[in-house]
Amino acid sequence: MYPYSFDWGLPGSPADVPNSDPWPTPPAGTIAPLTTHDVLRFGTINGAKALRLDGRTGSLTPGKEADIIILDVTRINVAPLNQVPAAVVSLMDRTNVETVIVAGKVRKWKGQLLDIDLPYLRRQLEDSRDYVFAAAGIPQDLFSSQ
Repeated sequence: MYPYSFDWGLPGSPADVPNSDPWPTPPAGTIAPLTTHDVLRFGTINGAKALRLDGRTGSLTPGKEADIIILDVTRINVAPLNQVPAAVVSLMDRTNVETVIVAGKVRKWKGQLLDIDLPYLRRQLEDSRDYVFAAAGIPQDLFSSQ
């Protein structure tokens, strides 16, 4: 088991599963493929380590900020759910994000953003786009295919 992994209660590698053949041995010098557990670690504790934030965030540990997402596993894009880590990494998208908690503060609840003025944010984004296009001397054509 990995030092920073979460025990999802799922079977390990095929060698750990009764009546199963072990994975074939790859040729020497072959880099091992990433697992979904690896990808989850990159998005959590290893991402925090890369940003030197692992003392504050990246894992659910007493004393660290509570950054949590709650994902909706009832949506059709993950049906039928048969392996949680693989579903999170390979099947889920933004529509599965039910709740977001950042530093202990709920920022999204039941699929709705909280404390965000979306019309104002949209205006800011459009103003920024207009500025970048104008500064680059690129004419705007929202309907071009280029």
